[in-house]
Amino acid sequence: MNKFIILGCGYLGTNFANYIAKSIKNKVFVLGIENEYTDYLDKNITFVSKMIEQISSNDSDMFRDSIVIDAVGNINATADSKQSTAVFLNNCAGKVNLIQKLYNFSIKKYVFLSSGGTVYDDSDKPHKEEEKLNPKSVYALEKTIVENYLKIYNLENNKFNYLILRLANPYGGITSKTKKQGIIDVAKTKLLKNEELEIFGELSNVRDYIYIENLCEYIYRLAIGNYENEIFNVGTGIGNSIYEIFKCIEEIYGCKLDFKKNNTIKATNINTNILDVSKLKNSIKIRKIYTVYEGIYKDK
Repeated sequence: MNKFIILGCGYLGTNFANYIAKSIKNKVFVLGIENEYTDYLDKNITFVSKMIEQISSNDSDMFRDSIVIDAVGNINATADSKQSTAVFLNNCAGKVNLIQKLYNFSIKKYVFLSSGGTVYDDSDKPHKEEEKLNPKSVYALEKTIVENYLKIYNLENNKFNYLILRLANPYGGITSKTKKQGIIDVAKTKLLKNEELEIFGELSNVRDYIYIENLCEYIYRLAIGNYENEIFNVGTGIGNSIYEIFKCIEEIYGCKLDFKKNNTIKATNINTNILDVSKLKNSIKIRKIYTVYEGIYKDK
C-alpha cells in the first residue's frame, strides 16, 4: 500500500487527494487549513488540520515511508515584488525548514509541484526540462529557488529523494467560486454569474492547458514510479490562445463572455508558453488526453 501525504488543501491538493483516494492501494492524508475545499475531500481521506510550519518531530510516524506531495499554495502568480517580498522570503525559509524535517522523517519521496507556466522564458518553441530557466515574477522565482535548493540538498544528503514536476495550467474538477487564478475556471465562473472578466495580456497569448483529471493521473504515476531526483514537464504539449479558450466556453455554454482588457505592462507577461512533454510520454503510457474543448464540456 502507498501512503500519501498531501501538503495543502487548495485546488491542486484537494483534486489530487480525491483522485488517489479512490484506490484501496492508497492511504491518504491531507495536511492544511480548513477552508471551502475541505468539505469536498473524499471520506477515505484523513484530514489533519495543521499549518505546514507546525509540522514537528511528533509527526514523524505519520510521515515515515510516505510519498509527500507539496501542493501548498504560494504567492499569487500575478503578485509583484513590492506586494510580496516578506511573504516570498518567509515561504523560501519555510520550504528549507520543511525539506530538512522531511529528511529526518525518512520519507520515500518528496514531490514538489513547480510551475511549467512561469519558470521558462517566452518562446514559440516547446520548453524542455534541461533548458535555462528565466523567472520573471516573484512567484516563479520562489519555485526556481526551491528547485535549486532540492538539487543541492540531494547532493549533500543523497538519501533524500525528490521529484520536481513543472505543471502546465490546470483547469476543471473541484474549483472555488472565488478562485482568482486559472483563466478557464475564472472565465466560466464570471460567465455563469453574468459578470465582467478582467484579463491581462493579449487574446493571442498561448498557454499549455491540462484538464485536472489528466494532471492528477500523471502526478500519481510519476510519484509511485521509479523516478527519483528528476524533473518532468507535465502538460499536453499543445498550446491554445486565450481567444480560443473564450470561443470554446461561449460555444459550450451558448452565451457571450463579457471581458475587458487590462493594459498594465508587467514583467510577467509571456506571449507563448508550451511544454515539451517528450520525457513524460517516454516514461509513462499516455492514456486519454482531454482537449480543452472536451475538458470544459466534461465539467459543464
